[in-house]
Amino acid sequence: MHRQAISKQAMLIASVFLVLLFALLSVRLQTPTGNASNALQPLPILQEDEESQDRKFHAYTLSDLINKFYKVRAVRFPEGECTRIAAELYHSVVGQTLAVTSGYSTGGNERVATYTYGTERTIGSIDMIHGRGLVKEQDANSLLTFNAETVVRIPPDPMKMTRITLDLYGQSDGKLYITKGKFTTPALECSFTSDRGVALCDCTAEPINGQSASTTKT
Repeated sequence: MHRQAISKQAMLIASVFLVLLFALLSVRLQTPTGNASNALQPLPILQEDEESQDRKFHAYTLSDLINKFYKVRAVRFPEGECTRIAAELYHSVVGQTLAVTSGYSTGGNERVATYTYGTERTIGSIDMIHGRGLVKEQDANSLLTFNAETVVRIPPDPMKMTRITLDLYGQSDGKLYITKGKFTTPALECSFTSDRGVALCDCTAEPINGQSASTTKT
């Protein structure tokens, strides 16, 4: 009887020891916070903004496609009233997040690319050319030309569409500096050249109802 009592007591002590050991191991194997958000998650397709000081991230845009082709960080327009309009039209289109793109491109020092694209609001096409052997313009080694169409449907009226086009020549060297260009909206057509960073503009405004046009030069 005495031996049986000692044996039962030893088994009880061993059981308590094992329970405490497994409990201790369980605590040590847990994560420090226990927060599931710390687990590894798949990253969305994002593009790093090289010009942002705080290194923010944003979705891939037409601007990223253009900068990658010309191997530049940004596109810069000369100073001027019409080029301010051109720059705002340009950025209003290329800053949109791309939903789809399809096209072709080549590599090398002299290269071309042609794409069709679509965003949430806009569809269009873009052609890019780089190389002095291809771009036959003084003070330019690059040509960027694209159009953008925005469609709106408001029942019961028929579908409405507006369109802009830009043809831009420039010199790419870290940034794409625009030296000459042309752009159109449904009611405005402007061309410009850059003289030491200042734009010389020639614009014609014509209401879409077909009334007489007005021309301004600056």
